[in-house]
Amino acid sequence: MEKKYYELVLEGDYNAINGLLNGFLLGKNHDWTFYFSKKAGVKTETLIEVIADWISMKNKIHHIIMEDVFYKELRKAVEKYNKPLKIKSKFVNLNYIKSAKLIKKAHLNFKAITYGRQHAAEMKFLLKNIPAGIVLQNYKPVEKVVKDVKGVELYAPEHEYTFEASGTLVGNIGTMIDLKQKLDDYPLIEADKIHLKF
Repeated sequence: MEKKYYELVLEGDYNAINGLLNGFLLGKNHDWTFYFSKKAGVKTETLIEVIADWISMKNKIHHIIMEDVFYKELRKAVEKYNKPLKIKSKFVNLNYIKSAKLIKKAHLNFKAITYGRQHAAEMKFLLKNIPAGIVLQNYKPVEKVVKDVKGVELYAPEHEYTFEASGTLVGNIGTMIDLKQKLDDYPLIEADKIHLKF
């Protein structure tokens, strides 16, 4: 069964939040997954957040992609910790959870170009063998062969062989983050940021 994920918006110091989440995982002895959206290449910032960060000169708002089981367990623990007569922590407080939204889908636009047949074969293979849970949409591959051009000159106005492709990948955010890393590691594919649908 496909994992579900939430996007949490937390306010606080990056190191404190990272430590809290990793400590919670250690305490629960689970390997639930979470990602800081900026590091994972997920589009997050709203105009209000950009202005707030600029005015305060600090980055206090963090978008985090988190498995739903992890989020639910964390929320239960925070609610229990913040009941009356308990000491309220500076870092563990429901007030610091600004929002939590279930992610329905993620999508990622990409484009690619190469003048080499070997690189084209590698890109075609990568795009043909996308992971389960991801669908390739609006895929537009174009191959062009110019017989009059001899050899491959990188800076020539015309090339003997050209392969171009563009499209949109749609699916589960957890799988999409891993796939984006693969695309980013391949220098001839330009992948946009991941967009979330709630």
